[in-house]
Amino acid sequence: MSVQYFYSLMLSFSIGVGVATFLEISLPVLMWLTLLALVSLLFWFRSKISTVEIKGWFMMFLILIAFVLGVWRTELAESKFGNSPLADEVSEKITINGIVAKEPDQRENSLRLFVKTGDDLILVTTDRYALVKYGDEVTVVGKLSLPENFTTEFGRTFNYEGYLLAQGAEYQIPFAEVEVVGSNLGNPLIAKLLIFKSAFMVHLEKVIAEPAVGLGEGLLLGVKQALGEELED
Repeated sequence: MSVQYFYSLMLSFSIGVGVATFLEISLPVLMWLTLLALVSLLFWFRSKISTVEIKGWFMMFLILIAFVLGVWRTELAESKFGNSPLADEVSEKITINGIVAKEPDQRENSLRLFVKTGDDLILVTTDRYALVKYGDEVTVVGKLSLPENFTTEFGRTFNYEGYLLAQGAEYQIPFAEVEVVGSNLGNPLIAKLLIFKSAFMVHLEKVIAEPAVGLGEGLLLGVKQALGEELED
């Protein structure tokens, strides 16, 4: 029965996320659904202390609550976008200070950084050999822009804007100048995990030859630059 509860929760939460993505659910509707969920919980509790427990009431409570949480989580995530003070500076050359909030992603020709400044997370693309790590405080100079969808080599349109929004980034600064002005300002636990990851890669490269080690790092750790262009193709 607990497995049914779990899958019901996950499914209802997902439906709540899906509905809130395409439809605007008003606060009164959410309040009524929450009230209905509490009434269901009350009926279940009363049936439990009586001679016959009716578990359907508890299932209804879980489904309604999970749906409401899914809607609320989606609206909370969407509220972070569209209210940025940077909106008026799109297409302008700007200078920002921020913290590197994720592990730098080194590509073949560039280094991708997610820089947190205020309430905004910005994708910054710079020289692939820049010495920047997670938790560094950086000064970024470049032209602020909005991500644009593009057509892949297979003729499909890639929703690049949605891809970045899913990672929390609404803006980007390509070809930026980046200067490190501080360090060790990120989450200490994440920083230690990244140090462990780096050490693990060093040991792998000592005992496994290319191209196998590049493929292994790519599959195990998601290290894209380890694959190389030929293996990626």
